[in-house]
Amino acid sequence: MKYNYYLKKTTLLALIAMITEIGEAQETFCTKNFNNGIVTAEFNQSGAEWVIDNTAIYPLSRNYKGASGSYYYGASNGSTLTEDLTFTVSTVSFSNVTVQWGAYKSPLFPGIVFEWSSDGVTWNKQSFKDVLNNSVWAQTNVILLPGAAAGQPILRLRWSYKANNNNNYYAIDDIVMMGKIRTSKANVSDKN
Repeated sequence: MKYNYYLKKTTLLALIAMITEIGEAQETFCTKNFNNGIVTAEFNQSGAEWVIDNTAIYPLSRNYKGASGSYYYGASNGSTLTEDLTFTVSTVSFSNVTVQWGAYKSPLFPGIVFEWSSDGVTWNKQSFKDVLNNSVWAQTNVILLPGAAAGQPILRLRWSYKANNNNNYYAIDDIVMMGKIRTSKANVSDKN
């Protein structure tokens, strides 16, 4: 009986590749918790409703794992405009990009729309499970962005709402983005 070393080696390499692929985990590549209270260049807002805050009027972030408990980005809903908060980040080295944030929502705050864009012109609405409107900090679900959001030198995330002038409140803190590091596939040659 002749033993086929080539077949054995090829099967072993395929098995190692499969185990490596399965074992690759998501890695955190971006976190924002606003604890220094300074607005940074990657955040832009329309209107005057989105502001960095840490007042005692609304409680500091808490009640979820990783809550930073200090400054947060808040929207006070004191106008009748559509208010946007946009965040830019690079996803160029990542696939399977996810995003999650902590949030606080007052009972009568209008709904938040979450969108992403790779060019700043075309916005793609992303469904997600927001926190309850019960004035308690919690986290949204982990949101898996579509494949087109991965590998972008500039990816824009946008939170927006149509204000209704009722002075209820929404706050965002502890944004966490994760992804799988992209690797180039090398050609494997087998020389016997």
